[in-house]
Amino acid sequence: MARWEPNARERLERAALDLFARNGFAATTVPQIAEHAGLTTRTFYRHFADKREVLFGDEDVMVRRVEALVAEGIAGRTPLDFVEFALVRVAEEVFADRFDQLRAMRPVVEDDPGLQERELRKRLVMTSALAEALRRNGYDADEADVVANLATTALGLALQRWLATDPPGPLVDHVRTVMAAVRAVTRLPAPEA
Repeated sequence: MARWEPNARERLERAALDLFARNGFAATTVPQIAEHAGLTTRTFYRHFADKREVLFGDEDVMVRRVEALVAEGIAGRTPLDFVEFALVRVAEEVFADRFDQLRAMRPVVEDDPGLQERELRKRLVMTSALAEALRRNGYDADEADVVANLATTALGLALQRWLATDPPGPLVDHVRTVMAAVRAVTRLPAPEA
C-alpha cells in the first residue's frame, strides 16, 4: 500500500491488532505497527498518542455519546428503563459494526495486566461520566451512582456474551437478556412496548 492512501487510522488499527495477536502487545513497537500498515511512525502519532490508544482511543467519543443519550432518553423513564434504552442505543450505534475488532482485541487485553488496568480505567471514566450526566438531569447522587454502575456492568456482561458467540448475532439481544436478568433479580417489570 502506498503511504498516501486513505484510511490511515483504520490501517494502523488493523496492523496493530494483527501484530498484537502475533507478537503480543509488549513486544510490538510503534515503528513495527507503522511499517506493517505501510505508513510512517509520524503518521501513527498523528492518530494515536501511544500504542495503547489503538485499543482505547474512543473514550472521548463514548463520553460524549453517553451524555447525549442521557439528555435524549431520561425523560419519563424509570432508572432501569433508561439503562435498557441507553444500552440498546449504544449497542446499535456504537458497537454493532465492531464485532471483529472487539473480538481481536479481547485476547490482547486479557494477556496484558497493563491493558486490563487501562480497560478498568476506561470503564470507570464511562461510569463517572454517566453518573455526572444523570445528576445534571435530576437524579440524586446515590441513584445516579447505582444506575451508572448498573449500566456499565450490564454493558460489560452483554459484550462479554456477544464476543463469546459464533455467529455473533445482534449485541442488542445480549443487552436485552442481561436486562431481563436484572429485572428478574429486582423483580421489576419490563417496560411497556
